[in-house]
Amino acid sequence: MATEIKAIKCPQCGSPHKTELKPGSYRCNSCQTDYFLDENRLIIQHNHTYQPPAVPAPAARLSPVARGVLFVVAAALAFLAMRIGRSGTTVPSATDLPGAYLNTYYGRIEKTVPLAGTDGQPLLLVLATRSYRNESDKAENGPYITFYDPLKHKELSTQRLDGPPASSTEVEARTFSDGRQYIIVNKTTLYVVDKAALRLVVTGKEWFERQPALRAGVASVQFMSSNDGDGLVLLTNDGKSLFYYPLVNRIYTETELDDADSGFDKLLPGATLKTSFTFTDPNPSCKGTPVKLLQIKFKDNGGGPKHLCENVMCSQVPTGNNPDTNVIEYRNEDMSSADYYRVTSYRDLTPGRLYFKPTLLYSDAQNVLITTRATPAPEAPLNLQCLDPATGQVRWTTPLDKQAEVHQLVPCKDGFLGIGYGPTSIVLNTAGKIISRFKIE
Repeated sequence: MATEIKAIKCPQCGSPHKTELKPGSYRCNSCQTDYFLDENRLIIQHNHTYQPPAVPAPAARLSPVARGVLFVVAAALAFLAMRIGRSGTTVPSATDLPGAYLNTYYGRIEKTVPLAGTDGQPLLLVLATRSYRNESDKAENGPYITFYDPLKHKELSTQRLDGPPASSTEVEARTFSDGRQYIIVNKTTLYVVDKAALRLVVTGKEWFERQPALRAGVASVQFMSSNDGDGLVLLTNDGKSLFYYPLVNRIYTETELDDADSGFDKLLPGATLKTSFTFTDPNPSCKGTPVKLLQIKFKDNGGGPKHLCENVMCSQVPTGNNPDTNVIEYRNEDMSSADYYRVTSYRDLTPGRLYFKPTLLYSDAQNVLITTRATPAPEAPLNLQCLDPATGQVRWTTPLDKQAEVHQLVPCKDGFLGIGYGPTSIVLNTAGKIISRFKIE
């Protein structure tokens, strides 16, 4: 099998510039983070520098009493350091005390979730796996969540999640149509974010107990694709695969779900007309047709089964013998009719505009947030733009440097909170100005 070669980059800041401390162990030249390779995974080794106060040189000779006092003081300091270390802070040893030392655990960030708090202020929820260095602390290994204030650059709370110690954690996060954020850890536990208490609260058990079909218990839980609505994929303890939509308290087999998730005639009571946006995908059969930003109006099934219309590409509809007169339509690659996706209408929101590697980050009734390159060049500047959802006009443009690139963005009080692929985030005001940059150390 051919070896796959990948560039080694700092897991904290993404810089490829490093110094090799020993085989497989590196120090970032940009942020001074120490990290190493563990079975092709980059592990952050938290590194802090301790600068002790200057200690005057001892006298050439000490009396037996003085030596005894120094011995007692040194023993007390060592005991205190061990006690502090068990709480997760850095632990200096007698030999390390004059220079740099490491804290007691390695931390690997598994997931960062941007959200708005109860007062609308921006919050970061970070899920990380801790692996403690000392054998006596191994029981503390496992998943932890920490809430941060990205405006004040401040840690707000930390919580160890229930479950056996683990060296890695699988995390999924999703915002449902009720506006609440849900987290699944290791495919076994479903949590809801309590923004007031800044904690995760187990909610899956409460949901599952109200369904007779789940009385045998749930062995594993996962989110369905975000395009399929607020659903959960369940494997029960008696071996059944089921699909559960908790906000409407309905459960489906695979055959039942295939019948319920499409078509206007299968809508649940209370379905409403909503608007979504999507960029078209390139289609070789439509050569020369640029990427379009489509505005799509559809009947939304609330918390029930659905198929959102994405992965749309152009197709030519013949109108005669001359291909130049063919009509360009836009269809989902799996869509045989608009009825399947409950689409009532769609239109090109920005006719004539060119997009280069665009990404839709967020949309609602007030704003459409996208990123797009200035030119087709691979390293062309990346811009964050806010568009008017009704007219497509650009309200503001913010250039993003490498440290400010975002892949997820949510609205918050007086602006937006965005996160990048590393432990970085930015907060923007309503005019698109970056007012805060925060990097989790």
